[in-house]
Amino acid sequence: MAVTEPDSSIAGQGLTRRDVLRASSLAASALLFPASLAADPSEEVMAVITYVATALTAGNSSDALRPFDRAMVGYPTLAGYFDALVVEVTVRSDIDLLELCQGKECDPKENVPDSESRALLHWTFDLRDRVSNEEIQRRERQVRVRFVPAPKKAKYGLWRIVGFDDIELFNPSTV
Repeated sequence: MAVTEPDSSIAGQGLTRRDVLRASSLAASALLFPASLAADPSEEVMAVITYVATALTAGNSSDALRPFDRAMVGYPTLAGYFDALVVEVTVRSDIDLLELCQGKECDPKENVPDSESRALLHWTFDLRDRVSNEEIQRRERQVRVRFVPAPKKAKYGLWRIVGFDDIELFNPSTV
């Protein structure tokens, strides 16, 4: 499933990346409220991941970082990677949710809090030349992500990312 893809048609309409991101953020917020009523954890988790991917595609590293907990191991490194990526290349992501578990169902041997969710994602990450839009590199990885409930009124969704096991996926220096 394609999560993000640059839209070359917006340039002719005089829209900036900021306009596109603002519109996509508003649309995502409108979609999140009904999702919270349905309480489907897989949709809620994917809404947060899609928020990250969309922000990277729009070239907004600070928005892409919003769902990540600043206390997360590797956060400063991730922030540097996101900043460099949005300057150097155009990003496109395809993300599939492979597994999702909550609380004790994740691992009965581990003491996982009931409020925590864990996801296994298949993330395909295309890096494209900013000028020619030619593919520079494609990365495919399975990543494990840990989520806890987000603060109320978080514009990125209902979950906060507190663990991401493969930050190197976003390392621009491996291009």
